[in-house]
Amino acid sequence: MAMALPGFAADFTPVARVDALGGQVFFNDYLGRLNSKSERGDWLLGDGIKLSSAESVIPTLNGQYTNMAEVLPFGGGGTLVTQTLDNTAMLRWVQRAGAWAVKPFASFKNEMLTISDSESLDTGLFDSDQGGAGVELEWKGRRHVKSVRQDLSWDRTAFYHYNPSSPVNPLFGQELFQNVDALNFDSYSYELSVDEAPNAPTLLSASLGMSYLYYPDQQVFSDSPVPTGELPSQPTSQKRVDYMDTATVGATRRWSGSWGSRPWAGSAGLTAGYVGLSSNQNNFDDGQSQSNLLRVNPNYYSYDEFSAGPLLNVTLGGGWLANLSYNYAFRAYRSRPVQNADGAYPMNAAEINTRTQTLSYSLTCPLTKRWSFQASGGYVDAASNTQFDKFYLYSYGYLYYFAGFGVAL
Repeated sequence: MAMALPGFAADFTPVARVDALGGQVFFNDYLGRLNSKSERGDWLLGDGIKLSSAESVIPTLNGQYTNMAEVLPFGGGGTLVTQTLDNTAMLRWVQRAGAWAVKPFASFKNEMLTISDSESLDTGLFDSDQGGAGVELEWKGRRHVKSVRQDLSWDRTAFYHYNPSSPVNPLFGQELFQNVDALNFDSYSYELSVDEAPNAPTLLSASLGMSYLYYPDQQVFSDSPVPTGELPSQPTSQKRVDYMDTATVGATRRWSGSWGSRPWAGSAGLTAGYVGLSSNQNNFDDGQSQSNLLRVNPNYYSYDEFSAGPLLNVTLGGGWLANLSYNYAFRAYRSRPVQNADGAYPMNAAEINTRTQTLSYSLTCPLTKRWSFQASGGYVDAASNTQFDKFYLYSYGYLYYFAGFGVAL
């Protein structure tokens, strides 16, 4: 709904939406099976403020609460999380000039989560703030090239409750236990994206990205082996730096028609991606795997990951919407060694690899002009060639579903 305020030359298009869903999750890892009820809530507040035909400002506030067992990455691997609450505020300014558009933005995100029953959402070990800013430069193409975008951004992430000595700390390696700020980092990113339509129903997309991640409070541990009877590995004066490269390609085909008196539209697509992480940090196992075992694992954090999967989208006149997607991801750590179930390192140990399959679906059915029925769910299955899951989870699976209602305010 657009509106204009008297005496102010701007058009406003406010948006507000709230979704509330409940369901169940069935989680399974090396400790056994965990079945529990689950809840999820989503909210969005926003406004499109059109200052002129070429200039607009878009403030948004969105968030999500999830009470569900799931695995999220922290430190150097997957950690079981039971609750998450995040809120993101963003302000974007758009200035258009012909085929070009400049879109600077600033954002702030707060995320609170729990990894054990002893934590609450305001005391979680991995609670974090993330503030950032950036700019997108877009060129609307002619003929086949629909859009070319360049994004440059910076953000800083701070884990303000992190305590290395916490009894629930699941991280592995003394390099992550140096101080309370060891996990904080600055990220500088650039991405180039291109959309091309060789014909009306077909869209091809590709992107390349690179990021520089700097950890100002995490020193690099020496990669020299620890001789028997010697002092443990010590941190050097060098700071940790990670380089991340990303690439994605996708193809989408659209169809449309009618079902009786109702129009429908659908699309089917295939996406593939690559993520490569190169880190100068090494891992120092100071007896965490086994008592009295001191071991240095060089280049522990670097990996290559390849993923691919199809997606399907169908809309039906009246606001019905259904989505179905599947993704397969294979990650190969470049130097991280496999371990036995008791934490021992086999002789000539191979490098760890993981295979993760993700299936997800969502359904929206309108009930009235403002109210709708919502349903979503999925299945995640992760497998690995390592047997040691005491700290990071490599092999696990969970099935979940949600159902509830949404309202546009």
